[in-house]
Amino acid sequence: MKHEHEPELGQALFGQPYQFLECPGKVEDALIALQYIWDITRKEPNPFSNTGERFNGNLFQAHAYSWDEEEEQEFNFKWHDVRISWYKYLGRSTTISRSMHDSEITEMLKDCIKEILDL
Repeated sequence: MKHEHEPELGQALFGQPYQFLECPGKVEDALIALQYIWDITRKEPNPFSNTGERFNGNLFQAHAYSWDEEEEQEFNFKWHDVRISWYKYLGRSTTISRSMHDSEITEMLKDCIKEILDL
């Protein structure tokens, strides 16, 4: 079932743009797994955490929340045509551009893990 996103007050007044739908827990869990994998395997600051860091890979992009009020951040995570946004940190008011099937979530996770490990 699709649920439209209702932003929290701070996000509505001061936050970056967000996606149309509430992000399902399965997708959030996949992103949290990627966040941990990045922490374990990479020495660079984590673009899934509240660091201001960015990663623009061939298979996915991850952009930590931007504190620059002049920047309109279209997404925090992008894989294929899926865009995911959150407010300040992953898991807070997380939204997604479209629904995903379980098989797509699995494919996304595999693609992203491969790219992280191949860095």
